[in-house]
Amino acid sequence: MLLGGEFENFYITLIQPPNEEYLNELAFFLCTGEQAPFSSAAEVDKLTPSERNFWVTKLSEMYKKQQEEMEKAKSKSKR
Repeated sequence: MLLGGEFENFYITLIQPPNEEYLNELAFFLCTGEQAPFSSAAEVDKLTPSERNFWVTKLSEMYKKQQEEMEKAKSKSKR
């Protein structure tokens, strides 16, 4: 025990994902679509929480930009 009983357990729980359903949803998000950075849920399971957050944020921003571009194209076509 490097940090001592309670503190070590506290930090270990911070590293672990909240539950299995969370990882399944996250794996689905990161593995589905043309721009998916990963091809399998096993790859997503191996990521650290900070890596997961990075990829979720990056992919979310990309999808948001795509949505905005699609809306611009729709508004131009209506004119």
